[in-house]
Amino acid sequence: MRNLYIFFVVLTLLISCAEEDPNLVNPPPPYQSIRIRLLNAFNGSDNIAWGFAGKPLSNAVGYLNLSTSIMPPPYDSITVDFFQNNKLVFSTPRKIRLVRETRYLIIAGKSFKDGIDIDTFMVLSTTYGLPKKLGKSYFKFVNLIRDSNIKVSLIEGCPNGKPLVSNVSYFSFPFLQTIPYGNHTFSLVINNGSQQIISNIYTLNFLEDNEYTLFVAQKRDGNYALFLYDDYDTTLTNLVELIPIPERNAFIRVANFSSEVITVKRLPNQELAGNIEPFSITKYLNFVTCESDLPDSIEVGSSSERLVFGYSYEVLKKYTLLVFDSTQGSKKLIMVPPLKIDKSTDGKAVVRVVNAFDTSFAITLSLGTRPASNSLGYTSGEVLAANLKSGKISDPVAISPGYLPLTLFSSTEPAFLINSSYTNVEPNRAYLIVVTKSVNGNFELSIIEDNQEDTKIVSIEKGYFAQFVNAFSDTPNLIFSISSILPNVKLGYKETFATVLPPNINQISVGGKTFSLQIDLNNVGLFIAAGKDNLDLFDISIPSMGKERSSYRRRFFNASPDIENVGIFNDSARKNIVVSELRYGNSSKIETVRLERKFSLVFFNNSNNKIVSQFNDIFLSFGKNYTLVFTGTESKGFSLIVVQEY
Repeated sequence: MRNLYIFFVVLTLLISCAEEDPNLVNPPPPYQSIRIRLLNAFNGSDNIAWGFAGKPLSNAVGYLNLSTSIMPPPYDSITVDFFQNNKLVFSTPRKIRLVRETRYLIIAGKSFKDGIDIDTFMVLSTTYGLPKKLGKSYFKFVNLIRDSNIKVSLIEGCPNGKPLVSNVSYFSFPFLQTIPYGNHTFSLVINNGSQQIISNIYTLNFLEDNEYTLFVAQKRDGNYALFLYDDYDTTLTNLVELIPIPERNAFIRVANFSSEVITVKRLPNQELAGNIEPFSITKYLNFVTCESDLPDSIEVGSSSERLVFGYSYEVLKKYTLLVFDSTQGSKKLIMVPPLKIDKSTDGKAVVRVVNAFDTSFAITLSLGTRPASNSLGYTSGEVLAANLKSGKISDPVAISPGYLPLTLFSSTEPAFLINSSYTNVEPNRAYLIVVTKSVNGNFELSIIEDNQEDTKIVSIEKGYFAQFVNAFSDTPNLIFSISSILPNVKLGYKETFATVLPPNINQISVGGKTFSLQIDLNNVGLFIAAGKDNLDLFDISIPSMGKERSSYRRRFFNASPDIENVGIFNDSARKNIVVSELRYGNSSKIETVRLERKFSLVFFNNSNNKIVSQFNDIFLSFGKNYTLVFTGTESKGFSLIVVQEY
C-alpha cells in the first residue's frame, strides 16, 4: 500500500510539471515568434500589400503607411511578393531568412529606373541577442527621399555638432548605431548637391534596450519630414512624424575659479555676464545657438587678457564654463557638457570630477569606507575618477547619497595620498567635484551641484585620513561605530578599513566599548584594536613617513597580549636584529630599507628566548610605507598584518 501511494504521488508531480511548462515538451515552431510588416515607401497612387507564393498576406496600405504586423508562413526563409491593386508586380530576387523572436520591416520602394511599379525593397530587422541593461539604445537611419542629388545627415546637437550618420543616399542600407538611452537632441541636415535645403532640430527620448529606425521622407505635399519607428512596436500608430522644435537657445553658467574679475561674451557682440567676481558662480544665462554650421565662439576677458574658444552646443541643455588661473600664464578654460549617463540613477547621486590642477601626473579620486545596507554594514573601494589627466572631465558615476569620505591620490606607481576631504551629496542630484590649486599651492577640492547658481564657490572641508585594524583574535568580528558616519562596520579579524573623518569626531565604539579619539590633521591616522579578554584600542598615528622611490619605510607594532615583549630578527639564530625589544601596545622606530627583495621575520618571546612565529617570503615595495602588526595568541596562533601607510 505504501509503494502504491508513492507511485501516485510521483505520477501527480510529473503531470503537474508537464502542465506548468508545456514549452519544454512541445516547443512552438520558430515562425510563431516572428512578425513581419510592410512600409510603403513608393510615392504612387496605388496601395501596396506583401504576400507569399503569389497571394497577398497583408492588408494594402498607402504611401508612408504601415501594414498590420503578421506571422509569416511556416518556413525558415521566404520570397516576398509585392502587390499593387491585388496585382503581383515584384518579387524579391532572393529569399529572406527568418530568425525566431525577430521583427521584420519590409520597405517597398522605387529605384531610379523607368517604370511605374515597385522594383526595389529593403528588409530591416531587430537584432537578435543584443546585450541588455547596459544603458544603451539602438537606432538605424534610412533616407527615403527618391532623389539622387539629395544626401541626408543626422548630427548630435546643433548642425555644427558631431555627425552620427553622414551623407546618406536614397535607400542606402543602414548600420545599427549605439547611443546612451534617454533624451537626445538631433539636427537633420538635407543637402541638394552643395546647397543646404533644410536644417531642423528634434528632441527624442530613447528607451533603454529599444531598437528604433529613423526615416526621412518627402510627404505628399512636397515637404520633408523625419519619422520615428519603434522596431518592436506592432501597433498601426507606430510610425510617428517628429515635429521640429523652434527653440534655438542653450544655457550656460560661469564658475570663476580665477583670481581676477572676468567678463564672458558670445561673439560677435552678446554679453552673457560681466564683472564676475573671483570664486563665484553666475546664474544660468540664456543665449542663442545653432545658427550656423560653425561652432559658437565664446570670449572670456579680464584686465590682463582675452581668450576665445569655439564650442558646439545643444539646444535647451545646460553647460558650465570653468575659468582658472594657470601656471602657463593664460587662463585655463574647461567647458563641462550636459550630464549624460547610460544607466538608471533613481535615488542616486551622480558625480563627475574635473582635474584643473596643472600637474605632469594624473590623479585618482576615490571614496573611503562608508555605510552600506549589506551584511558588513559598509562599502569601500568606490572610484569617482581614475587616472584623470589635467584639464579632463571624468565620466559620471552614480553612487549612494550621503557622506563622502574623499581620498585624492596620484595616479603614479607608487600612489601618494594628496588630499583627504569630506562632504555630503543628496539623492537625485548631480555634482561636479573640481580639483584645483589653492592659494598656497596645494590641492584643493570644491563641489558644485548642477542646479546651483548665483553663489560663491566653497572649498570642501579637509578631513582626517584614518585606518583601523582589527588585531583582536578573541572574536571572529568586531563592530566599529563612528557616530552616524559609520554606524555599524563589521570587521573580521586581521581586516582593515580606511576612511576620512571630520576633525570634530572625538570618540569611537569598538566591540561595544567606547574610546576617545584625538584627531590631528597633521597626522595620518592608524588605530589598532587588540587585546585578550579586555579590548584595547591603540592610536599610533604619526605624520606621513614621507616619500622616497629608492626605498621603503617600515615600523612594527606588537598587538599580541600573550607576548609582552617580543624580539624580531631576520633569522632563527638571532644574528640579524630588526627590533630587539617591542612591548605589547608599542610601535618601533621608523626604519628605512634600501634593499627591495623578499625576506623572513622571526619573532622571539624575550621572556624565554623561544621562537613564537616565523613569516617567510615577505615583499615590500619601494616608495611605500608600512606598519607590520604582530598579533594573535598562543592558543590560536600568531599572524602578521601588513598595513600600507600614506
